[in-house]
Amino acid sequence: MRFNLDNYNQFLVENGVVGFYEDPIRLRSGGLTFWYANFRALLKDSDVTDEAAECVYNFVADRGLKPTNFFAVPEGPREFASGANRILRIQTGVVVPATSLRAGYKTHGSPLDRYSVGPVVASMKPVLIEDVTTTGNSSTEFVMLMQELGIPPLAVVSMLNRQERRNDGRTVKELLEGSYNVAYLPMTAAETVVPIAVGVLNPKGSILEGLRKEFTDRERYTAEIKV
Repeated sequence: MRFNLDNYNQFLVENGVVGFYEDPIRLRSGGLTFWYANFRALLKDSDVTDEAAECVYNFVADRGLKPTNFFAVPEGPREFASGANRILRIQTGVVVPATSLRAGYKTHGSPLDRYSVGPVVASMKPVLIEDVTTTGNSSTEFVMLMQELGIPPLAVVSMLNRQERRNDGRTVKELLEGSYNVAYLPMTAAETVVPIAVGVLNPKGSILEGLRKEFTDRERYTAEIKV
């Protein structure tokens, strides 16, 4: 089954991944925002979790990538990467390791187990999954780790790109592709999913006013987002 962007955006909104704050919050990147993207909402039902994993797998397959396995940026999209690994095993008939990356690292034990739970071998050609990308700092940390381990990712797949510019002026795509030679592939982005969320959820006027003001900050957002 092929990846369908419209269906995916609707899936995210209907399952509460994308929504709005009455009072803006401050992100770790420092910016105030009236909208959120929270993929933990998909963990409420294992069928919904599996559907998200299928979206990830189909998105990667449609782009002609042939990973040996999927890794997640800890801890967010771990269940989606695990689900994609199970689909990969069924589709290829090849053994797929269930290895996952550690959020931190062990200071004791075997060096082979220091950065991962499960085996890491040089023949791996993984895809790295991130749920939401804002600055790309989390993805970059684990791209560097995987390169150090000798298993550079085929690509970083973001389940949603907030389309915000980093403090250094670059986009996440410019950072990953320019500095680390790793393809950055977002499954969807703010400019497509937020307008759908506005249409479905019908937020009140004060939230819309806040969103419109937020999205006019062209030094912050890398795309024109119309709501």
